[in-house]
Amino acid sequence: MAEILEATYRIITPMFLGGADRTPIDGLRPPSFKGALRFWWRALHWSDCLREAQDDTAGLRLLHRREALLFGQAANGEETGQGRCLLRISGDTRTLTKAHLPSATAGHQYLLGQGLYHFRDAYLREALAPDATLRIQVRFRPETTHDERDSVARALLTLGLLGGLGSRARKGIGY
Repeated sequence: MAEILEATYRIITPMFLGGADRTPIDGLRPPSFKGALRFWWRALHWSDCLREAQDDTAGLRLLHRREALLFGQAANGEETGQGRCLLRISGDTRTLTKAHLPSATAGHQYLLGQGLYHFRDAYLREALAPDATLRIQVRFRPETTHDERDSVARALLTLGLLGGLGSRARKGIGY
C-alpha cells in the first residue's frame, strides 16, 4: 500500500496565477506546485550532494539524478518517466477575485505589483484571495525509501515557511 503525506496551507496574501496565455482560469495546478516543491527540495539537498560527490559538476549530476528519481523526468534515455511521488491539490484553488491589500498605500501596492496595479483601477488581474486553503496530498510509490519520503516532507515544510508560488512571489505577494 502506498504511503500518503498530506499538508495544508493557508494563503496569506493574494496569489496571482495564470494559464499559458496569462489568464487565471487554471487556478493552482499540480505542475506549478511541484515545480516550487522541487526548487526547495534542491535547495535543501545541494550541500549533501556536493559533500558526497566532492566536486561541483559531480554534485550537480547526483542532485539531478536523485531529483529525477523522486519527482520524475521528461524524456532523457533510460532514466525517464514518472517519479516516486504523485501530487494532488484540493481546496479553494479556483475561486479568483480582484485582489485588495487594505493595509498598503496605493504607492506600496504599485511597487509590490507593478504590471498588476493601476492607481485608478486598482488591481487589474484576479488572484486567489487571502485565507483560501490549499490541501496537498503526496502519494508515494511502494519503492520510495523512508529518507526520500522524509526529504519531501522537509521540502513541503520549507515551501510552507518560505513560499514561492504565484507570479509575484518574489515581491512579497503570493504564497
